[in-house]
Amino acid sequence: MASVFLFGLSVIDLIFHVDEIPHSGLKFRTTEADLSVGGCATNASVAIQRLGGQAFLSTRVGEDAFGTMIVQNLRKEGVDVEMIRSTADGVTAFSAVAIDPVGERQIVSFRGKRLESDPSWLKSAPKSDAYLVDTTWPAGVETVLATALEQSAPSIVDADATIHPGHIQDASHIAFSMQSLVEMTGEPDAASGLRKARSMFSSWLCVTDGENGVFRLDGKEIEHIPAFNIDTKNTLAAGDVWHGAFALGLAEGRGEDQAILFANGSSALKCSCQGSWNCFPHRTDVEKFIGQAA
Repeated sequence: MASVFLFGLSVIDLIFHVDEIPHSGLKFRTTEADLSVGGCATNASVAIQRLGGQAFLSTRVGEDAFGTMIVQNLRKEGVDVEMIRSTADGVTAFSAVAIDPVGERQIVSFRGKRLESDPSWLKSAPKSDAYLVDTTWPAGVETVLATALEQSAPSIVDADATIHPGHIQDASHIAFSMQSLVEMTGEPDAASGLRKARSMFSSWLCVTDGENGVFRLDGKEIEHIPAFNIDTKNTLAAGDVWHGAFALGLAEGRGEDQAILFANGSSALKCSCQGSWNCFPHRTDVEKFIGQAA
């Protein structure tokens, strides 16, 4: 069984299903709402477990009700939580999420406060086949990427939020969201953004762009791997599932293109379902889906 060590955000998501995304200072009501555990690295860890890998998650929470809920739910999924850092007076992160009938979402996030500020505990991360980080805490990101470099293991950055390029120079792979690529490079599209990013990084680079698929930079050429055609129900956590599946693919020794295909299939199945973790697919479902779509 391949293993992935993950570091990044854990939150509680307050999810509201609405007729349309709120765009003005009015009161909105819904008859459908959920409360679930989320966060980039946290969702990715659950995706890895569902897909047949072993996830070791490290994150920062407070010793409050939300922090307790996060740890308990991760244990139920089989995620190793021994590297989660909890602080007595910390406030765990949480988000308000609005989802419309076509699956588009709007997220307002609070990243917590008084959480662990010393990343030295991350130096004792268990040896793993791959390492995956999101960009929510640069000090932690740098520590984990340095560990992966020492282990000569693949290290993947889920570049879904703007971070200074210097913090992720040690990554072997950087997978941008379209928004983060535009914000970092100032370029309006995938091709020009990836070429601009090449002047900043020596890492393998790609950008995920939802239903438009994935674009990667291979030498000087931009290669496009299309997304699967599905009836989208809910895009929340789709990118997190993608990054988890991609990291697991690399941990298992797949090449990048095969890891992208595996990640695209995993993310597509998640989006075709209305729920949260219950919609994260199992490996057999992903392999069957990809085989049928071939």
